[in-house]
Amino acid sequence: MGYQKSYSSVFNKYWESYRKDLNDSESNSMAANIQQTKNLFSQTIVNMLKEINPELDIKGEDIEYISSATVQGMPDDSDAVKNRLKEILDHPYHFKFSNKILGDPKFVEIVEYSDMIPSIEKLSEVTTKRIAHIQKGIESENGKKILSTTL
Repeated sequence: MGYQKSYSSVFNKYWESYRKDLNDSESNSMAANIQQTKNLFSQTIVNMLKEINPELDIKGEDIEYISSATVQGMPDDSDAVKNRLKEILDHPYHFKFSNKILGDPKFVEIVEYSDMIPSIEKLSEVTTKRIAHIQKGIESENGKKILSTTL
């Protein structure tokens, strides 16, 4: 079954500014930069959904960006890390919604028969690339491929 509703105009409104904000998100701390990138992802989706339905009760914490980067900073309990990685690999997208928002009929109405999920996945794809770029910088800081720009 095809989509019954298209929110591409809403997505297009946020797409360019999201990519610009991703590239401009520079922090002194790489770990803070990863968290800042995840927060930007969540907040952009919240803004898009609220534009579609201003009555929707959704916050940034209702949307979680997930990837292997989300295990960084976890305790070194290998079972916890393995379980989290399994959860991430078993998840069909790079994001998940809280149970609270999944139970909201207003939210379900927006995402169930529309192009919103593919639009969010597109945002998550560029977020994944940005986080990979940030992690590459972390590896460089840890002694690999450090290039000096000073003469």
